[in-house]
Amino acid sequence: VAALGHLAEGRWHEAARILEDIAVDFPLDALALQTGHQIDFFTGNARMLRDRIGRALPAWQKDMPGYHAILGMQAFGLEEMGDYARAESFGRQAV
Repeated sequence: VAALGHLAEGRWHEAARILEDIAVDFPLDALALQTGHQIDFFTGNARMLRDRIGRALPAWQKDMPGYHAILGMQAFGLEEMGDYARAESFGRQAV
């Protein structure tokens, strides 16, 4: 809820930090991951596009709902950081 308050008041970076803390504590919280990923995109934080998902990814399993989306977000973060070979690998796994 605190992250939403920061977003509503235009404090995107503060919201992103709160969502990162949530994702560290609860790496399977897909809403926190997706929302944080979107904020990272809108604020141009390519490193966090990669790292936010990368830290959570080990907690995910192939048979979990949404796993493909997590892989896709990781692929995008890797691409934004110029790691094209790994981005392609994650992207292909996502589809």
